Parts: sequence; structure tokens; C-alpha cells
Amino acid sequence: MNNMLKNLVIWLVIGLVLMTVFNQFNTRQQAQAPMEYSQFLDEVKAGRIAKVTIEGRQLKAVTQDGKRVTSYSPGIMDIWLVSDLLKYGVKVEAKPEEEPSLLMNIFVSWFPMLLLMAYGSSSCARCRAAGAAARFRSASRARACWTSPPTR
Repeated sequence: MNNMLKNLVIWLVIGLVLMTVFNQFNTRQQAQAPMEYSQFLDEVKAGRIAKVTIEGRQLKAVTQDGKRVTSYSPGIMDIWLVSDLLKYGVKVEAKPEEEPSLLMNIFVSWFPMLLLMAYGSSSCARCRAAGAAARFRSASRARACWTSPPTR
């Protein structure tokens, strides 16, 4: 029972650590309403879009009344998009595509191997402990055989 409780506590600690790590890397953003690309262009032409942030193919926009919307440009980048935005008085900001951090990449790629290594070392420790106990039992039996007088 004690061993099972210890394993449960270890798994709870591992779970809490994982949850903490993932929550740290999870960037919370305000909810943004999705919008079709053609509707987005219509909103720009109508003058209802105040600012656009371009991150790769993702377009994050703020309307004149402060509402946040998101749209995606088509597979082939619209080469006239920026000029159209500027023509209709929209503030344009460009950012590179967001990539996962180096620490997160290392964690994701090495975590399965570290988990296997931890499992292997714990099972090896259990095997060594079981082997030592078996050697102790056999050694005590051997002493018992040698210390008692032989029977005929």
C-alpha cells in the first residue's frame, strides 16, 4: 500500500510539473472572431478596419469600434493586400510567424526519451533490489547449511 501511495504522489507531481510547463508556454490572447478573407476585404473597403497585424498568412485586425477579428490570406499571398490596406487608411503592422521557443522544442523532442530513461532506471533499481534480496536469502541458507552439522 505504501509503495502504491508513493507512486501516486510521484505521478501527481509529474502531472503538476507538466501542467505548469505547458501553461507557461501557452500564450493567452483575447478571443478574436474569425472572418472570411473576402468579407475582410469588404470591411477594409468600407473603412471599418482600423489596424491590421500581418503574421505570415494570418491577419489580425481591429475594427473602428474596437472589435478584434482574424482572417487568413489565401494560399497564394495577395500581392496587392498591403497597398489596398494603405489606400483605405488602415494602419499595417507586420510580424514574422510565431515559432515555438527553443526551450519548448527541446522539451517536446527530448521528453519521450527522458521518460523512457526514468522508467528504465527505476526498473533497474527494482531489479537490483530484488536481486540483492535473493542473494541475501540464498547466502543465509548457505550459512545455515554450513553451520549445522551434516546429517547422515
